[in-house]
Amino acid sequence: MKNKWKILCALVLAAAALAGVSAFLSTDRREVWGHTDGLTDEEILQQLEELETEDFKLDVEKALAEGENSEISRLWIHTLFQRVDEYTDDEIIENFLASPKGSLIPYIWMELYESRYPDMDHNDPRLLAWLQDPQNSPGVKASLLYTIGFQTEEEISVLQELTKDADEGLRLNAMRRLELAKPAGALDEAWQIVENYQNGGDNRIHGAIDTIAQQLADSATARNSHWQREKEKLMAVCQQILEQEPSQTLKDAVVYDMQLLGDWDALQMIVDSPDVDQIMKKAIIDNNYFLLEEALLAPEPQAEDIRFAVDCMKILPIQDLHDPLKAALAAQPQAFSADEAEDLPALLDSMLEEGVEAKTWLKEDR
Repeated sequence: MKNKWKILCALVLAAAALAGVSAFLSTDRREVWGHTDGLTDEEILQQLEELETEDFKLDVEKALAEGENSEISRLWIHTLFQRVDEYTDDEIIENFLASPKGSLIPYIWMELYESRYPDMDHNDPRLLAWLQDPQNSPGVKASLLYTIGFQTEEEISVLQELTKDADEGLRLNAMRRLELAKPAGALDEAWQIVENYQNGGDNRIHGAIDTIAQQLADSATARNSHWQREKEKLMAVCQQILEQEPSQTLKDAVVYDMQLLGDWDALQMIVDSPDVDQIMKKAIIDNNYFLLEEALLAPEPQAEDIRFAVDCMKILPIQDLHDPLKAALAAQPQAFSADEAEDLPALLDSMLEEGVEAKTWLKEDR
C-alpha cells in the first residue's frame, strides 16, 4: 500500500511538473518580450517569427512601450517590418496616432505605412487632421508629408496652409512637397510669396526661392527669353535679401539657390556682393567653375570675363582653370594694366600649387 501511495504521489508531482513546464512554454510562445535571458539574437528572432499574429502584435506593443531606448528592441522592429502585411492600414494609422510625443515610435509606423504605399498616393482623414493639429511635432509633420499623398483639393489645401506654419523647417518641407504634388500651383504660390516679400515681408520666402530656383535649374536647357526674365526677377529678390535681411541662414540659402542655376549672372552677383562671406563665395565658385572655363575657352574671350575669372581665382584657386586662364591672358593682354599684370604669374602658380581640383562631374551633369 505504501508503495502504491508513493507511486501515486510521484505521478501527481510529475503531472504537476509537466503542467508547469507546459504553461511556461505556452507563456514563452505568447510573449517573447521579457523572456530573453540567455537567448541569442537569432533565437529571439525565431521566437518572434513563430508567434501567432495577435500575440506578436501584443509583444510589439509591449516592446515599443517599454524598450524604446533598449538595444534589444531593434529585433522587434526588424520583425515588425518583416510581418507588416499582418497589420491593416487602420492598425498602422492608429498606432501612429497613439505614439507618445517626443519619441521615435511615430517614425516607425510612418515607415511601415510608406513601405506599403511607396508612391505617396494614399492619405487618410485621420492623418490629415493630425497634420493640422498645432500641438503635434513639426518635425514629425515634415516627415509625414513625404509618407502620404496629396491629390484632392482638400489635401492640397492642408498642404498650402502648412507652407505658412510658424516652424521654418515645416514651411520649407511643405513648399517642397507642394512642388511635388502640384508643380504649377507651387510655382504660382512661390512667385506670390516673392511679391509679398518685396512688398513688406513673408516668412515663407526661403521655401519660395528654393522652389523657383529648382524649377529654373530643371528647365535651364531652354534658357529662352522667358527663362531669362524669371531668372532676373528671382535675382532681384535675392539681391534684396543679401542687402537687407539680417538672417544669415536665409542669406546662405540664397547663395545655395543661386548656384543651382548654373548661370554667369547669378555667379557674378554672389561673388561681387559685399554681403556674402568668403566661404559661401568659394562654394558657388567651386560648383560653377565650368562657367569660368567656358568663358576663358571662348574663341575671343572678353576682357571683363577674364578679369572676373581672376577675381574668382583669388578667392578659390582651381587647378583645372590654370591653362584656360593662361591662354585667355595671352589672347587678351590688354585685359590688365601693366601694374595689375605683375601679380598674375603668382596667381597662376598658386592655382597649380595650391588650387583645388575642379568638380568635373558637374559639367558633365549639365
